[in-house]
Amino acid sequence: MKAIVRMKSIGLLIALLLPSSLWAQTTEYIASPDNYLAIITSTANPNRFHCENGNIEDIIFPLTVPLDAPSKGPDAFISYKAIKSALGNITQYQGSHDLHIICGGQIYSFNVIPKKDLTGPLIRMGDPNRKHIEANLELRKEKDIEQIYVEFITAANNNDFLGDVNITESFDTYPGLVQGVSIQQVRVMTMMGLGLRLKEFVLTAKPGTRVPADSFMLGQLSDSILAIATHPKITNERGESRLFIVEPKL
Repeated sequence: MKAIVRMKSIGLLIALLLPSSLWAQTTEYIASPDNYLAIITSTANPNRFHCENGNIEDIIFPLTVPLDAPSKGPDAFISYKAIKSALGNITQYQGSHDLHIICGGQIYSFNVIPKKDLTGPLIRMGDPNRKHIEANLELRKEKDIEQIYVEFITAANNNDFLGDVNITESFDTYPGLVQGVSIQQVRVMTMMGLGLRLKEFVLTAKPGTRVPADSFMLGQLSDSILAIATHPKITNERGESRLFIVEPKL
């Protein structure tokens, strides 16, 4: 317990010493084509625009707005140029303006409200999840569902996920469910578009204990098991193994 308290104290000390700007959260917007979206941008920092389903082909804005808008592929980092008056005074641009970006052949329009002293936001043009959902639906047409179960478990075991899986942590425990084995759920993974969920558990027992998957086909862990596997099938030198259960999401 003392070690935990000490770590928290060190973390708090670091937080107090670092500038607050380093802890600033980046604001994120998701834009749809052919609809105006109001966004607040930074006049002090670059503002990133990302095209989810293609490349940025053009950026259109009023000539009276001093924008620097370089783009490459799917990304543009738009920033405001400082304004120098005839007397040599330097000011930042003020006032809202329109901005249009051609992304993947579609028009994305913005009502932009620039402000100073902000972290530049991230503006995603197009739904970042849609392409993954479509890819998963295509996967279902190409592969047998049992093969998808196996690949889902393999990806979880190797921690080799693409953007088509949502992952949340879990801390559920199941004491006394299987004699001699401690069971703790650590993650829940959902494959978007296929209605599949994978639960991952850490199994703890004596080193060298056999943990066959069928020993864990229990309603307390899942009431609708589609696929189940343990890896390794014998606990390692730390007495650990992992259990994977695929079930319907709905």
